[in-house]
Amino acid sequence: MLKKRELTSFCLNPFEFFGNGGVAIAKKKDGTLNPLTVGWGTIGKLWSKNVIILFIRDSRFSHEFFLNGDVFSFSSLEEGHQKDLSYLGSVSGRNEDKLNHVALTLMDDDGIPYILESKVVILARKLKSGELTSSEILDESIKEKYYPNLDEFHSYFIGEIVSILS
Repeated sequence: MLKKRELTSFCLNPFEFFGNGGVAIAKKKDGTLNPLTVGWGTIGKLWSKNVIILFIRDSRFSHEFFLNGDVFSFSSLEEGHQKDLSYLGSVSGRNEDKLNHVALTLMDDDGIPYILESKVVILARKLKSGELTSSEILDESIKEKYYPNLDEFHSYFIGEIVSILS
């Protein structure tokens, strides 16, 4: 059972937390939502706030949910859900409700959707979003590896952490 944890005493390794991927869910203002697999992110301090930053490709269907929504979550799934994580990362929500095809339970905490079958959940209120561009990436090897056609860049979404469940 997931319980709220104190932000000041909660500790996790961000390299492991984001390294294995997780499920991010944003909810649009009209209440619709779409989960996706996210492997790029970080947590830390910004503007004297505890924040999570997620990076999502502009071409992903979920991108518009993050742009138009005010809240989001990132869930690090329990062991045994790799197949679900892969499904959420490989199928578009444009044509189907992906949650109907996985063994995951959608929950809600004060208007923020998250996945019950998680080791750790970070619930956030969006503070800022922006786009990464070719000119902002100084390391050419990153462009060559992740953006070989210099298209399909990522946007970033900075959220103030309002709660952690584990």
